[in-house]
Amino acid sequence: MLGNLIYRIGNKRAEDIIGKIKSFIDGKQKIIDIGCGTCNISEILMAKGHSVFPIDVKNLSYCEVKPQIFDGKEIPYKTNEFDLALLISVLHHAPDPQNLVREAKRVAKEIVIIEDAVLHNSKIIPYQSTVSYQPPFFLQHTF
Repeated sequence: MLGNLIYRIGNKRAEDIIGKIKSFIDGKQKIIDIGCGTCNISEILMAKGHSVFPIDVKNLSYCEVKPQIFDGKEIPYKTNEFDLALLISVLHHAPDPQNLVREAKRVAKEIVIIEDAVLHNSKIIPYQSTVSYQPPFFLQHTF
């Protein structure tokens, strides 16, 4: 029952996020979803016909899509294997966020980052309480 509630809430959030990033996603891209969490975003994109590879440090999925587990440091794919890397609300969980972005840059030609929380004095706080942006804050950059 709790898993079903988490899944439904995750789907609503995932649909909202996908609606906001859809202009960055093309149906022919090979996508890696780094730090995929509950896999809701991966599941929805797959259902829409996208080629998505979810990875995370643990399996938190409540759906049929399951992530490949990795150590959180080195993404186990070849350089430029993906067209697009998604880093959705994951950097504040990473022990070394810069390394995770470098790894995303290594395995993908483009990166979409959405981070809706920041670490300030060892506390995670929403962006809207520290800057004028309304979450989620978007950054899309080709390295």
